[in-house]
Amino acid sequence: MGTAHKTKDSEFRAYPLITTGLKENGWDTRNPAKGGEVYNQSEFRRHCKDLGKALGHKAPEAIVVVGTKENPAYWTIEAKATEAQIGVACAEARGYAERINEHAGKPIARFATGWAGTEEGAVLVRTEFLTTAGVWKQVAINQQETTGLLDRQEIKAILEAGTGDLPEPGHNAERFLTHAGEINRLFHRCGIPVGDRAKMLAVILLAVAGRTPPRVRDNALEQVNEFNGLMRDVLRDHGKEEFSGTLALMPPARDVNHVLYHEALRKGLLVLRKMNIKSALRAGGDTLGEFYETFLKYANGAKEMGIVLTPRHVTRLAVEVCDVQARDRICDPAAGTGGFLVSALDKVRKEGGAPEERIADWLENGIWGCELEDSVYALALVNMIFRGDGKSGLNNRSCFTHRFWARDGRIEERPTVEERPEGAAYPFTKCFLNPPFGREGFPEHEFVDHALRQTREEGLVAAILPSGVVHGSARKQWRQETLKRHSLVACVRMSPNLFYPVSVQTYMVVLRAHTPHREEDRVAFARLLDDQQRPRLSKLVARERAPDNYDWMQKTLKAWIAGRGYPEEDRNEEWALRLLETGDGVDWGWAPEHYLPGPYLSKVVDAAWGGRTKAAAARYAQAWVEDQQSGVIPAKPGEGRKPFKIAELCEVQRGELGPLKGLASGDCPVVSNRRGDNGIAGFYKVAERFERAITVSVVNNSYPCEACFHPYGFNAVSGLIVLIPPPEIRANAGACAYLCEQITAWNRWRYHYEREVRVEELIVHLPVREDGSPDVGIMAKYAGG
Repeated sequence: MGTAHKTKDSEFRAYPLITTGLKENGWDTRNPAKGGEVYNQSEFRRHCKDLGKALGHKAPEAIVVVGTKENPAYWTIEAKATEAQIGVACAEARGYAERINEHAGKPIARFATGWAGTEEGAVLVRTEFLTTAGVWKQVAINQQETTGLLDRQEIKAILEAGTGDLPEPGHNAERFLTHAGEINRLFHRCGIPVGDRAKMLAVILLAVAGRTPPRVRDNALEQVNEFNGLMRDVLRDHGKEEFSGTLALMPPARDVNHVLYHEALRKGLLVLRKMNIKSALRAGGDTLGEFYETFLKYANGAKEMGIVLTPRHVTRLAVEVCDVQARDRICDPAAGTGGFLVSALDKVRKEGGAPEERIADWLENGIWGCELEDSVYALALVNMIFRGDGKSGLNNRSCFTHRFWARDGRIEERPTVEERPEGAAYPFTKCFLNPPFGREGFPEHEFVDHALRQTREEGLVAAILPSGVVHGSARKQWRQETLKRHSLVACVRMSPNLFYPVSVQTYMVVLRAHTPHREEDRVAFARLLDDQQRPRLSKLVARERAPDNYDWMQKTLKAWIAGRGYPEEDRNEEWALRLLETGDGVDWGWAPEHYLPGPYLSKVVDAAWGGRTKAAAARYAQAWVEDQQSGVIPAKPGEGRKPFKIAELCEVQRGELGPLKGLASGDCPVVSNRRGDNGIAGFYKVAERFERAITVSVVNNSYPCEACFHPYGFNAVSGLIVLIPPPEIRANAGACAYLCEQITAWNRWRYHYEREVRVEELIVHLPVREDGSPDVGIMAKYAGG
């Protein structure tokens, strides 16, 4: 009796885990009688006569309603106390389903899940499906048997297929985010240092990747040995066993800390199992990279470890515009979790056209990379293993200590101190990289130089670089020297939130190796709007208001880089790409902000204007500028509009007042680089210097180009731009207000922390009369409507 009571208590402890698991997979766990989808234990007897008659006094832990009233379908779930009872749990869940089917006279209960174990120990979850052939088969996704509960889309797809097999798991970014946060909180609660969390997760993932499922052991030492042994087996299978010693887990020195360490390992495995991680990691796309990226963001580990993980839509963009093919030899000298390499592999496999043996050769000799950080290298290695490529040239070392060479159709690696081997050539046709930002002793531009030195003539190097490399005086000489040997093909300004929560303005630079840049060469300068590609920002902004030209950018840049020019159908002022000659003798750097003459609206943005009055459009655009800083304007350029350089339209002056804390209080409003209160910082005892003028903020780290009109007398702090409009505009307050909105909307997007506001760059598009002068009446109407 005592044993039976203990078992029942243990099974009861599994109920909350089942409910939580169903919720995490999107099921409504309320009683179906109240609009939900889950009967817990005996609830069905009061609400579903058919189920009551079918099961009698028997009841599984849960019955999930996966069909409709017109077409009922059910999923039975049975729990047992320990991991060893998984077979019994499955058999009983199957039995409940068969009784339902027998009563109905047809197979309406086609899913049966056995749940074995509780949070205090180990948990195994096994789901079986009654196929159209009438045979119960364990559900497999991407040829991997599932280890967690299924979501609604997976249930629907399995029912439609009728076989119990799915080729691909459903990708759910929300679930990744939830589980990544769950693991990080677990590791934090168990006292795992931030620097060790990536390594611990890597070892658990490697253990899960093996042929033998990892078991939950009784203590930390046994659990560490279990994971280390399975990890070593996987690395041995892929010719990487020498790395196992570096990666191996070590339990804490003090026995008192073993309990928490064991809990971190055991429950970390539990979370991965319920994610169906083995199926997910074998899916197309860099699933592991996305999951690990989210994990590091939660852990705040990426910043502390000096890791900048490239978002997956960016790696896809790079390999698409450079058009990676199976004939290419590619490299990433700062591989991270392998995002660029995985995106290249996915592209080649997806497009097909190459026989499997050629792809196999390419996997062995065509993908190369270096990653210095041990734990991140492990994730890159696992990533490639799950892509079917664990034997490629992915190296755990700094790219600066070794060089690659091509000889006799193969690529070989040698220390940098060695001379060029006889008969050797530059090995790579395309290199991709996102070097570590701001790492002491390893400036970003040296990674680019390293990639260019190993790229064949006419080969491409695509690099994600911070603004300090792309423009400004610090790397001016490097840019000039680079263009003497290589040519700049394209430079794309990325979103300022690309590496959220790390704030840095970045660019994708594409260079053609060993082809000196000529003055007549044109460059594709572009601005990527990718709000719909980044889930975090899309949650904050309505999807229809999220500017996005990602697909167009991919198509247009791919054509440009391939030498097919700029498609005629896209010669449109609303698009975000301009082609300009760069031989003007002035080093403005490579930043598109200088070369692009105005803001750019995608068709998505344009569609959002439909049916708006001009006044509503103006208010809408101003709110958009404040929220998105996306460069949307209250009136689109086109017929009847003309660009004006602010420095030519207005008289330009500067404020001269020093620090405000040294000034006495008085009656004169003093304007500073601030937002709100029309820029007024306070009232001080100083002389009024300006009146009926416009101030423009030069603060580039928060509110650049914040323009304010002041119809009253005022003074201004040092550095603030003060504009005196032409007399006709100056006399009309509405026209001045309109000009302020235009200055802010057209120019704010150009500036960020590393790039100062330049008055000579400020430009606006204004309505004009027939003689080409600004139409003050229309300007005032826009502002006052």
